[in-house]
Amino acid sequence: MSGGVPRRAFTVALVVGPLLVLINQPDVLRAPSSLEPGKAILTFVVPYVVATVGAVGTPSRSWCSRCRRNAQGDRGR
Repeated sequence: MSGGVPRRAFTVALVVGPLLVLINQPDVLRAPSSLEPGKAILTFVVPYVVATVGAVGTPSRSWCSRCRRNAQGDRGR
């Protein structure tokens, strides 16, 4: 995992997290004391994990093209 993946995932969490908090806990706008800390933390953690898994789980284009070339070469034998 490169250094860029955690940084990008953190940025995604910082952008998406507050939006999800407002969607999931709209009463926070009227009464900030109604914020449920456990839910708020999970609301930031989930986008971070999804972005990280998505970036790490997606093979790079160069890796895919090598696999395709190898697979095509094996078929021709």
